[in-house]
Amino acid sequence: MSRLRMRRKICKLILGLFLFSLVNVAFGKEENIIVVWCDKEIGEVDRKVFGNNFLGYDPATHNPRRQHYYGYADFGAGIWDPKWNVCVKEVINLAKEAGISITRFPGGDDANWYDWEKAIGENRNHFLYGIDEFLKTCDEIGAEAVFTVSCFVGNEKDKAELVEYTKGKIKYFEIGNEVSTKMRASEYAEVYLNYYKAMKEVDSKIKIGAVLDRESWNKKILSKIKDKIDFGIVHIYPTLCWGDCLSKFTPEIIFYVTLALPEFQYQKYIKETLEALKKYAKKDVPLAVTEFNCGFVQDWPVPYRHTLGCALVNAELLKLFMKPENNVLMANYWNFNNSYTGMIANGFNGEYKDLYKPYYKRPNFYVFEFYNKHFGDVLLETETECEAYNLKDFINYLEERYLKYAKVKIKGENLLKGKKWIIKKLEGVASRELESEKGEKILQIRFRNPKRLNYYHAFKICEVEPNTYYKLSGYIKAENFHVNEEENGFTLEVQDIRGYSKTRWAKATIDIKGTTDWVYVEKVFRTLPDSKEIRVIARRNGKKYPLEGTVYIKDVKVFKVELQDYFVPYLSVNASKDKKGKKIYLMVINKSLDKDIEAEIRLKGFNGKGGIANIFVLWGKRIDSTNEGFWKEVKVYREKLSFEGNVFRYKFRRHSLTAIEIEKKKFLVGSIKLRTKNFKQIKQK
Repeated sequence: MSRLRMRRKICKLILGLFLFSLVNVAFGKEENIIVVWCDKEIGEVDRKVFGNNFLGYDPATHNPRRQHYYGYADFGAGIWDPKWNVCVKEVINLAKEAGISITRFPGGDDANWYDWEKAIGENRNHFLYGIDEFLKTCDEIGAEAVFTVSCFVGNEKDKAELVEYTKGKIKYFEIGNEVSTKMRASEYAEVYLNYYKAMKEVDSKIKIGAVLDRESWNKKILSKIKDKIDFGIVHIYPTLCWGDCLSKFTPEIIFYVTLALPEFQYQKYIKETLEALKKYAKKDVPLAVTEFNCGFVQDWPVPYRHTLGCALVNAELLKLFMKPENNVLMANYWNFNNSYTGMIANGFNGEYKDLYKPYYKRPNFYVFEFYNKHFGDVLLETETECEAYNLKDFINYLEERYLKYAKVKIKGENLLKGKKWIIKKLEGVASRELESEKGEKILQIRFRNPKRLNYYHAFKICEVEPNTYYKLSGYIKAENFHVNEEENGFTLEVQDIRGYSKTRWAKATIDIKGTTDWVYVEKVFRTLPDSKEIRVIARRNGKKYPLEGTVYIKDVKVFKVELQDYFVPYLSVNASKDKKGKKIYLMVINKSLDKDIEAEIRLKGFNGKGGIANIFVLWGKRIDSTNEGFWKEVKVYREKLSFEGNVFRYKFRRHSLTAIEIEKKKFLVGSIKLRTKNFKQIKQK
């Protein structure tokens, strides 16, 4: 090998090590410290966050082109033996091990076409795992039930009959599954209210939930159903991207990003959704996360949905759902057994001969088992100071999400300062600039159903730098501003000066419609690599009538901004104690993918002469390790240590979930001999 080639290889290696150090070294702390306040309770652990999904539908019910598959409808994906009308004991035992507290049925999109009357009674040819069989499963597990009511089969009368048939055995009903992509908001609101009224008349004690989604959908349905809601339904599937695109990225990129999303993205989403519920219902309404998992829908190079990394993400989601301020009524992992995402599997493929094959546990199962066996009843306050990585380093993979949720720092002056609105005439639209009593410049636009419904005729222009971040902001007010319910309202939009048709680039704020007070809107964006000027547009983009009413715009600004860092602590800590306060429990995720992290654990208020820590570690050699195939790569390891006082040190393995049970040392009367046991490694199936 020539010296020149050797030098080039060395330079590449040094550059690679430098880039990797951006994540792993630059934001290190001299010492990693976990503080657990043993006497500061923040709320009880609601066991309904440890829910799951059981399947009982036939995929061909609403789509004749799909092949009939009765592995769900007759066997519950392997949980039900229709020959003997019994649950498969191994599945029941595993569900108990996982601590499943509430189960959702019949599961997924096909629930929208599920005819419950075909799933009851004698002499059924199919749907042998029906409602009564599902409820028997719940009884054997010791779990509550939540039922997804079909939106496209039957009417309010048969939904009332469903409530009457179940006789109080099902407390929670959700109206539809992910219907925001299948029907208009006004249609759903009407169906929902009809079902709500009819079902409550049969049993006022049942709880009924409405499907929520993005902000615009939520606003439309909540403004109609108002207080006729017991819980709002959301589904959470964090992922870097959806589908086979994951194969383009390394496991390190995928999991450094996805492990940050529960706190970075979904904590804010939960907060905003709870605020919307309270605004329209005029009361505190809890959330039901009736589906959650990683959004990893692919199989190559490995099925990431079954990896150790996915299990760590789900552990982080459970921590999020437990926070009292997030008001999560229930959370249901998607899904329990077999199928595409089951946390346990035995190769069942819809045939009776496979029903009693032995099961194996996938990494996601152990997260639930850890929380069931090694976590307490009362949440405790914690503080963590540790090394962290910067999510901003991954902005090229997140772009819009980072711009939406990250904080920014304003640099320089408002680029629109002193610039007037350029207004072009359009028949049926009257636009003018007014001045308020306070001296504010206000753009007024009055619509009278113009012939052209695509409005972009008032704008301001400013110079910008290429490939640079800016923030557009302003206030919009609407008076009887009516548009077609399928279309968006009025917004502020930014385009490159060359126009959308040439650049295919535009960014817009949230839209406003109806009658409102002044609403603050903003949008952070990055200019194109060759941008020189942008146009800020008072915008309404639509194709349908009506288009009438008045909008007002004021205080529109554009600032150059600097995106702020978002540091993700490597150690994520959840702590609790039992009701009697005899045991302290820690659940710790180490999100570092390349190094173990040693931390000092301080137990404030842990009075005694010392303690014993039983430690359980979920770990595999790689973040993308799975238990698929003959060799089970993800296992549970057990350790034990004793310590004096209320402080001890522990080294958390890289990319791991660690459960720690702590109790005070026990001394024999007249002796200082410590009761202890030898080290033991848990055997795996």
